[in-house]
Amino acid sequence: MSRNPFDDDYRGSSASSTMPVKSYSTMGHGNAESDADYYEREIEKYMQESLESTERSRRHLENSEKTGAATAQELLEQREKLERTEKNLDEIHRTTQMTQRNLNSLKSFFGGFFKNKLSKKPQEPNESAVVSVLQFRCRDKT
Repeated sequence: MSRNPFDDDYRGSSASSTMPVKSYSTMGHGNAESDADYYEREIEKYMQESLESTERSRRHLENSEKTGAATAQELLEQREKLERTEKNLDEIHRTTQMTQRNLNSLKSFFGGFFKNKLSKKPQEPNESAVVSVLQFRCRDKT
């Protein structure tokens, strides 16, 4: 016949051998009133532990809800900032393109004028160079 190996734990000490083991399988060893009191206390203890656990869970849930709401608010603020930044960058980009077009048109319009005015004057040819050029041209005509 098989026996319960944990029964030795309860029978080993002298204190536990005088008091009956309170379990659902050993009912009837004490009077019914003490058994009922014991089970009532156990039920109350488990209900209290359950209530405390539920209360802790509720507090954690409230904290999570507050954290979630704060995070959502921060994300909305960040979104607004990013949208403003994007709008400003688009405006800067348009302004830069317009400025570049204006610079290009000014460059093409005044490019030759300013180039002629700002570049070095050609050196005045000396008389020997003028004479040699004239002689060269005269030879070509003939």
